[in-house]
Amino acid sequence: MSTKTKNNGLKKGEEKIDLDAVRKFIRAAIITLQAQKDKKYADKKGIHVVFSGFNQIFEKHFGFEARELLRPAKNKENLPAGDLIADGSFHAHFVKGGMMLMLPEDAPAAGAGNEAKIEKGLAAILANIK
Repeated sequence: MSTKTKNNGLKKGEEKIDLDAVRKFIRAAIITLQAQKDKKYADKKGIHVVFSGFNQIFEKHFGFEARELLRPAKNKENLPAGDLIADGSFHAHFVKGGMMLMLPEDAPAAGAGNEAKIEKGLAAILANIK
């Protein structure tokens, strides 16, 4: 791992974590693992962090779990307190067995596919107001 850091001196143990290198690794992992998906899931954007093997690959390469940076609950090991999802580096949503991780440009638009459902529900509610 590079000794240069742009991560405000954040470190795991004694080794500094280069967040730019982590972002590049995760981006490359998403692109690579997405290309290897079963054909029946090929149209789905992103990767499942468990079923794709991403979690194990990340931990083998960096020596700590990806969730420490993607969704850090507690900063137990002096890892970055930043959240790579919250800062917009990646998009994720929880699914059965883990979470789907995707590039921000592949993320669905907010409310995509729900607008008609919302309009229909609102109309039904308003119709029932006496």
